Amino acid sequence: MTYTMTQNGSVMSSTDYTLFEEGRDHIMQWAADSQLESSETGVDFLDDSSNIRVANNSNSGPLSGTSSSVVASSPGDDFVLPALDFNLEELLRSPSPPPPLPPLAPIQQTESTTPTAQTEAQSGRQQQNGISSQCVVDCCQIINDLENYILAELKVFKLVLGIVKKALEKLIQLIAIQQGSRNLRCLMLFNTIMYQIIELLESCHAALSEESERQRGRGSIGQSPSVLSSGLGYSDFCMDAEEQSAWRSRVMLKEMNQASEVVQKIKTLAGVGPDPSGTSTPLVGKAREFREHCYIDLELRLKDLATRITRQR
Repeated sequence: MTYTMTQNGSVMSSTDYTLFEEGRDHIMQWAADSQLESSETGVDFLDDSSNIRVANNSNSGPLSGTSSSVVASSPGDDFVLPALDFNLEELLRSPSPPPPLPPLAPIQQTESTTPTAQTEAQSGRQQQNGISSQCVVDCCQIINDLENYILAELKVFKLVLGIVKKALEKLIQLIAIQQGSRNLRCLMLFNTIMYQIIELLESCHAALSEESERQRGRGSIGQSPSVLSSGLGYSDFCMDAEEQSAWRSRVMLKEMNQASEVVQKIKTLAGVGPDPSGTSTPLVGKAREFREHCYIDLELRLKDLATRITRQR
């Protein structure tokens, strides 16, 4: 018996080897015939218009790197299935994918914060402080101007009355502004301005009294005042010394009444008392009495000056 060595290194008898070769040839012939038959008749599950061919991607590798592409092919093309290479060890060694990120929280729109009562109160105090500071600055400017006029010893009637009138008008405006805060610094400066105004009026009245005495002296020695000396009138409509003195007294009394009204406004404002909250609750008892007592001297000086002016008429 003859023995033959196969390609894989095994030894078999000649009869077995012949049967092995014939079986292999038969299997190969059957595979070729079935492939030829499928190409001629077509595949039942494919569409008549086109077939689908599944081909491996050019980059072959492990499972994570393999990809398949589906392309249309003609009926004559081969139907090739991709080679799947599952390597369990490499799959286990590959790092696990990172955990998914948590979903982003929706952006919450910040609501506009409404100012609280404390914020509104603080804002109101700041506004009142600014108003009071400006009032102090204006008062200091008036005090400076009036003091310069006092030092200059002005005795011109029209000039002095014009200065007093403007000072009183400005002071009335400042008092109206202080109705809300009633700042004590401003109240003290109001008093200072009123004392300066009274001093200017008293100086003006003293100058007028001296001029009236001189005119009376001239009349007693037979000298009649001329039109130029009186300063008022024209031709037959001129005013004599007495008429001129009476007219000046009326003008001064008018400004005195205005000054008295301003003093009463300051006194009322001081009686209410300082209150940053803006309420109008007046002071009561001793507190109100002490504050109003500070204005007695101003009232007495104005009354005394008005009495002297009235007598001079």
